[in-house]
Amino acid sequence: MMEREKREKQGRLLAGCLYLLYGAACCFLYYHMCLPEKGKYHSDLPAHIQSGMNGEAYSLLEILYKYICRAGFGSKVIPVLLTVLTLAAVYLSFRIMQQIVPDGNALALQLLAFAANLEMPLYLPLIHKYRNMGLQSGSMWHNDTYLGMRVFGLLVLLLYFRHQESYKETFKGRQWLAFAAAFFLANFMKPNFLLCFAPVMGILLLRDLIKSKGKDFRAVFWFGLAVIPSLGILIFQSIRLFGEGTNGGSIAFSVAYILRLRNAHPICSILQSAAFPLAVLLFNWRELKKDRIYATSWMIWLCGFLEFLFLNQTGECQNDGNLTWGYSFCLTLIFAVSAAKLYQVAAKPSKDGKAFCFGWKNTICLVLLLWHLFCGLQFFAQLLTGLPYAR
Repeated sequence: MMEREKREKQGRLLAGCLYLLYGAACCFLYYHMCLPEKGKYHSDLPAHIQSGMNGEAYSLLEILYKYICRAGFGSKVIPVLLTVLTLAAVYLSFRIMQQIVPDGNALALQLLAFAANLEMPLYLPLIHKYRNMGLQSGSMWHNDTYLGMRVFGLLVLLLYFRHQESYKETFKGRQWLAFAAAFFLANFMKPNFLLCFAPVMGILLLRDLIKSKGKDFRAVFWFGLAVIPSLGILIFQSIRLFGEGTNGGSIAFSVAYILRLRNAHPICSILQSAAFPLAVLLFNWRELKKDRIYATSWMIWLCGFLEFLFLNQTGECQNDGNLTWGYSFCLTLIFAVSAAKLYQVAAKPSKDGKAFCFGWKNTICLVLLLWHLFCGLQFFAQLLTGLPYAR
């Protein structure tokens, strides 16, 4: 018992060191993004700060920037705030993974959570010369409102997965308020999360209602009601972004416009961006029937992917890919959940009694995850030197 406690303490210490190291690097990066040098540290942050200062904010972060900058603390507080959001995303990914593998090794799951938040598409220069342009990833450091949406989106899902099977009996008032507040904040950061998750939640609640033959209407209605406060902020954001006198255009149907815009091999780009989770799914598709969190996460991914494929903004922002942020969030989610699933499958004792079973299927998945992580670490290191994210 003492030996186990010692290992757990060492694991927490190592995880803490990783958080400190990653946090310091992020704080350095966000500081330089606040005060970009000519030709270096490009990001959306200066534009969002300016939107807040001009009274054109659509995101809660932009509103906060206005008061932080007016107080004279812009370059001091904003990098710390964004660093906290980035580290919180890693921790919440870890907590979601614990729901899939509740008895898993905490340090191993922490490391996998870091991998899920640092991954980038597989770099294949002979097929596509860019690391980021024309590809999709959940690891985006250059867009601050996405960082905010990602954190509260993960919090929404952590709460949802916790109550997904028990909300009919145990979902109390305070739990509803926490769920609704997280939902509201996720969409006040950036509205893309609602568009990915709300349809899936609606389908699953409808399924529960049909299975109960209407008997659980009150519980289903109460649970689903948590989405309503977010609709109010969505209306505000629609007016601010697409209303009269703006350059936002409108939302229109298109067939893979953004996917084809900067990549001559769109199918390959999908595989480069999601090779690891797709491999885990290929080898473990039966888990969709056994694991509700795993199945729900893939439904959310599919919803985000369809939005990414068939919706686009018109007007001056047509080529900006503003409707792809939901899919980026879905990639962070599916990487985290797939990493936990790989751990769960590999941790099952083998026939010869080994604690971990790394057959050829699990080995392929692990190699792909490490490849994604290697590409992400390379990309992040290059960002720290001031190289542009659009490359």
